[in-house]
Amino acid sequence: MPNTFSLAIRYNPVFVGYDKWNMFILEPDESCTLSLDSDVQSSFTSDRTSSAESMQTAAKWLQECASSHQSCNTSEGGSTWYPTRLLHLADPIEDKNYIRLIRTAREPPIGPYATSSHCWGNNMPLKLTQAMESESNFCFPLADLPKTFQEAIEVSRQLGILYLWIDSLCIIQSGDDRQDWYREASSMDMVYTNSHCNISATDAEDSTKGLFRHRAPLYIGRPRVKVNLDDVQSDTGHVECLMTDYLLRTHVLLHSPLDKRGWVFQERFLAPRVLHFCQDQLFWECREHTVCETFPQELPLVCLYYTSAFLKSEAKNRQRIAQQLDGNSIGETNWEDLWTTLVRTYSPRNLSVPGDKLVALSGVAKHVMPYIKDAYVAGMWCRNLEKFLMWHVTGPKPRPPSYRAPSWSWASVDGLIQYTGRATQEILIHTEDVVLHYAIEDITGAVTGRWLDLRGCLKPMRLQGVKHDEGISWYMVFGSTIVYKQNVKGPEQRIHASLDTLYDDEVAFDDDHTQERLFFMPGRLVGKSDEGTILWCLLFRLTESNDDVFERIGVARCSADDKKEMLLAELDEGTRARLPCMRYENGLHTIRIV
Repeated sequence: MPNTFSLAIRYNPVFVGYDKWNMFILEPDESCTLSLDSDVQSSFTSDRTSSAESMQTAAKWLQECASSHQSCNTSEGGSTWYPTRLLHLADPIEDKNYIRLIRTAREPPIGPYATSSHCWGNNMPLKLTQAMESESNFCFPLADLPKTFQEAIEVSRQLGILYLWIDSLCIIQSGDDRQDWYREASSMDMVYTNSHCNISATDAEDSTKGLFRHRAPLYIGRPRVKVNLDDVQSDTGHVECLMTDYLLRTHVLLHSPLDKRGWVFQERFLAPRVLHFCQDQLFWECREHTVCETFPQELPLVCLYYTSAFLKSEAKNRQRIAQQLDGNSIGETNWEDLWTTLVRTYSPRNLSVPGDKLVALSGVAKHVMPYIKDAYVAGMWCRNLEKFLMWHVTGPKPRPPSYRAPSWSWASVDGLIQYTGRATQEILIHTEDVVLHYAIEDITGAVTGRWLDLRGCLKPMRLQGVKHDEGISWYMVFGSTIVYKQNVKGPEQRIHASLDTLYDDEVAFDDDHTQERLFFMPGRLVGKSDEGTILWCLLFRLTESNDDVFERIGVARCSADDKKEMLLAELDEGTRARLPCMRYENGLHTIRIV
């Protein structure tokens, strides 16, 4: 584009009260001379995101979307479905200092409802109890609610939405009725899909911080820069440019406190409209576009370009995402890639209750299930399950204190989940059976136990920890030195291992070595034949409670041809037959993994 320039800028923000100033260091290209004269263009006058100016802008976005965006007003989003409970914000007594809890089956709402996205943080918000729920016409005094809830109620009222759903006030959170929580959590996809607007406390670390922020009005404008270049001719001797922060959306939304929260991932994914209250302005996301107060008509493409593939898709309409997820229309590889991208984006996020790992993704799984057309098993899919088993963790953490998924599922651990690549040459394992038990009758929800039976070539190994300044590096040691139940000396090899959970002691597996409880199974060859291949192996440990049952503990990878040959080499028949397993036939072992 003519007269469009890219400037390399480093800046250090300096804060003075509520005003934010940026000091820029410009580094011009050596081929030109450049002078800078800057001004800020802004039509904003309000110094707070709760101003009438901001609320009018938000109301305009909502009205335009509700009246003219076809993909934001599907029958799914415009149905008369309601959650079990809602907060009535305009009670007949018209006392705005109270809000009333209603049961929608007994008192059907008249009009749409809004939802809320917020961080609980360490300051636990007021919660609905069984005693409150059983009381007829129970009312919450506004003064008793945390700041974020009070301000979400204010926004909902200003937008003309007189019903609001807040998780901690509409689901029983304490007492012995855990089943109510499971039932309501399993319908979270419907709660957010059918909401008229999701009010997001994007900049709040917990429920006490509120939605609204002070701001410097000029900061919302765009700097006007005059650039003088030797090779540019103009009547004024310079070219005027408006600067665009191409990382605006990344900084404001994707690096926000709320975006680190696990539940918010599906809330943003499912809601047809999201109104974000950010650090200095409002952002709007719907299925057709993303806008903000700086760019109230349309966010420049450059601001959407510098985001991950999934988040760019997330900003578009969900019908398009649905088409992408339809394996029949675009092929198996694409839906697999999209699901692994969803898992990679969701997995590092934080949860106030670690056991919610699968439940907090349940709504997304329900939404994509009709397009994937497959059975869902603990965060993965039965079709090509062998590929989904080959995950590994970047930045592993200690194993969660309580059970939430079988060890073969990525949902059993914390940390960023990655997968082992697309170009599979050969799958070396086969899933024979999967049995799961659930907390309620919802296969996308909480898992309480059971197993997976896997067939492959089982081999013994050891794990060696090497301590260094950054922690411990782990290696899988294999070769004739560790032929099972024999002490045959010979060459041994080692390859890097990626363990599923954090171990801070290099002798953590010494007892397992003594008892010969560690094993590996070659799982997948990845790569193009002309570029070489990588062999990925699954690592297992026999459980202490059962000598024939295993738990997954990690993966190992190898690219060197000589080591791959050793990893794939068959043990002698006598050794293979003695290895612990459910069944051994035709040189392959079937093992049970819990």
